[in-house]
Amino acid sequence: MTMINELIEDWIQIRATFQRQIKALESVQIHVETGTPDNTTKETVIRLKVWVSELNKLLKEYSNV
Repeated sequence: MTMINELIEDWIQIRATFQRQIKALESVQIHVETGTPDNTTKETVIRLKVWVSELNKLLKEYSNV
């Protein structure tokens, strides 16, 4: 397996992890369990979504290599 293929697999796994975290953070349950302020959670979700978007761009770019 080439190094690029390994990177792509890692990016796919990271993206899946971020997507699971977004789903958990957007659920009502996480607020009850952690007591995290809403604005902190919203800012975290925004950051994770940006990272997912960047990973999508990388995957698209490297799928053509």
